[in-house]
Amino acid sequence: MQLIVQDDCSDQFDVMECVGLPIEAERNAVNLGFAGNCNAGAKRAKGDVLFFLNQDTRALNDWFAPLMSMFDDPNVGIVGPKLVSKFGGEEYSIQSCILTTSA
Repeated sequence: MQLIVQDDCSDQFDVMECVGLPIEAERNAVNLGFAGNCNAGAKRAKGDVLFFLNQDTRALNDWFAPLMSMFDDPNVGIVGPKLVSKFGGEEYSIQSCILTTSA
């Protein structure tokens, strides 16, 4: 597994915060925006599955294996997680969740 950090020329991010993880970090010379930053990271990727996370993502326990297991189906080409937002206290809202099936 290859872990890439692609910093979009942030003035609030220090790649050194990731020290200790097996990562490959790179900083853009200029801000490329979300899509441009994803493309810059994708160009460095060597695997057959790309997974993009924003810097404010907080993953719940045991999220990765179920998501990746979806690729066991040869008809699956793209997978997205359920996105849940927290609004103060214990109130949560599902931001995005798509489930499709084929006949």
